[in-house]
Amino acid sequence: MYSYKHYPTAWVLRAASIIFVAGAWIRYLSDINKTFIPLLAGQTVISIGYVIISVAITLIANKWFTDRERELVIAICGICIPGGNLVAFIWTGLAFRNVDPKDPESVYQNLYQMLLVQAIWITVISIPFIIFIRSAPDLPPSLVATKNPEERHFCQTIGKAFSDRNFNILLVIFTLVDGVFIAFGACLSTIFTPLGFSSSQCSLLGAGTVIFGVSASFLAGFTLKKTKKNRLLLRISCFGSSIMLIVGVFVLETQITWLIFINIFVAGTLIVPIIPISLNFASELTFPQAPAVITGFVLMSGCVGGFILAIVCSLIADKHPIYAIILMASLTTIASILSIFIKEDLKRYKFSQQQNGGLIRT
Repeated sequence: MYSYKHYPTAWVLRAASIIFVAGAWIRYLSDINKTFIPLLAGQTVISIGYVIISVAITLIANKWFTDRERELVIAICGICIPGGNLVAFIWTGLAFRNVDPKDPESVYQNLYQMLLVQAIWITVISIPFIIFIRSAPDLPPSLVATKNPEERHFCQTIGKAFSDRNFNILLVIFTLVDGVFIAFGACLSTIFTPLGFSSSQCSLLGAGTVIFGVSASFLAGFTLKKTKKNRLLLRISCFGSSIMLIVGVFVLETQITWLIFINIFVAGTLIVPIIPISLNFASELTFPQAPAVITGFVLMSGCVGGFILAIVCSLIADKHPIYAIILMASLTTIASILSIFIKEDLKRYKFSQQQNGGLIRT
């Protein structure tokens, strides 16, 4: 977040891509010394690059796209986050589909093969990105792109954002709802294996949840592009997630597999769009604060919430899996109540309207 305020965007993204590639190859060094130390170190390095790239979503949308395109672009970039989870579900399932978990050598061999393929893949897709990435177009596509962020110290930027009541409410909502999504993915096997689900069924649950959620995120992006109804979509995501998780508590009790699948898929359809909706809404509420700082802080809050919730859910799921779903339903219900009190103060959109004489087409 600091780097985007002091260096050209292209330089920062190139550095992040190089860090990402380096981390991928450091992980593969585990195959040489047969220890997990390089794997842990490489994954840490990858995480650094991932964060630097992720926080650029709103910054790139502001610089490169028009007022009519911006919300959709943020939605598309935002769904890359759960989209990565989908790739992980599928890739891991394919890599270990014929592996005997009781045979350590077979597990290690398939793990190292997967790490090698990932390192090659990451390198191949990063090279053109590193070569061709640019900081901004020659001609700004909108007046928002010409509006420089207010010059503030990092802490002052965060402090200014926290002075906005609506942003505070949004941050709590995102922490709760995105935290539930992250925790659900982390505790998938812990929750559903005791209910009689196989590992392949758990993988299908996770993949299906993300697929339906990503599709709904595209729809949310188009809706934002046309209507600018950030608050309405936020409430639909919160209330819908809460209702489906509450229903899920009773559905799990039936142990009817197809009914559980439908319930979880619908819940995913409603909960995943919270990512692009919140990123766009946060950018509107805090404009003209540095977008990379705001995006980074929002994503960080979701990750922290998910990390804490995943630990709590894994502990209570050991007593009974449904307890974890009850906790998730409770948190999304709290988020739904909070969404009632948020106001739709679209500062970025208002700036565009004022500068264009109110002639912005949506």
